[in-house]
Amino acid sequence: MTIKKILLFLLTGAGLLLSQPDNFYQNYEIFLNNYVTDGLVNYRGIIKNKAMFNEIIESISKFDPGQLKEKTAKKAYLINVYNISVIANVINNYPVENPLKVPNFFKDKNSIVGGEKYSLDEIEHDLLFPIDKDPRLHFALVCAARGCPELLDIAYKPKVLEKMLAEKSSVTVNSSKYVKHENGVLYLSEIFKWYKKDFGGEDKLVIRFINNYLPEKIPENVEIKYLKYDWGINEFK
Repeated sequence: MTIKKILLFLLTGAGLLLSQPDNFYQNYEIFLNNYVTDGLVNYRGIIKNKAMFNEIIESISKFDPGQLKEKTAKKAYLINVYNISVIANVINNYPVENPLKVPNFFKDKNSIVGGEKYSLDEIEHDLLFPIDKDPRLHFALVCAARGCPELLDIAYKPKVLEKMLAEKSSVTVNSSKYVKHENGVLYLSEIFKWYKKDFGGEDKLVIRFINNYLPEKIPENVEIKYLKYDWGINEFK
């Protein structure tokens, strides 16, 4: 192999791994702009034109996130990986009315990340949360249900991740769909029940977390009830 061919191989082969995240963010954001409207996903549109979708999924399968040295870079990348992997699970099982009605939707190892097979639960709990047990991640990860915080039509990016997570948390907490305080009762999305430990582990600590984003603070001794979670598919029709 000539020196010229060796250099070409390094640039297009091994070297590609180093530039992959930038290409991923660009392609993924174009994808989101095209197929996400008001937090809802145009699954049928994706199925009709899968070229960009397939390219993104393939890039995820080839890039090892372990190459990313900075914590913020890993967090941002894996949030996006999780969200598009959820979309992939819906596409592969379409039509889907409710992700829970798909056997092992979150448990089967259907996603390939850096050459390894993972389930959605493993991407979340084994790859993402060990980096940083940030409860705000629960507002960024979207499980294909209408009860989830809405999917953004832009990608989470390392340089603005802190700002994006803060804004997403504020928008979520200030929506009556997830937090509603009326007649002396605090009604919360079941997200705060399922992941109570991540939000502090005690009711008063959960409320304290929520109060960080509210203009009017909620008493920490208020009664808490949980809203019924809407598992209907987050599909744009």
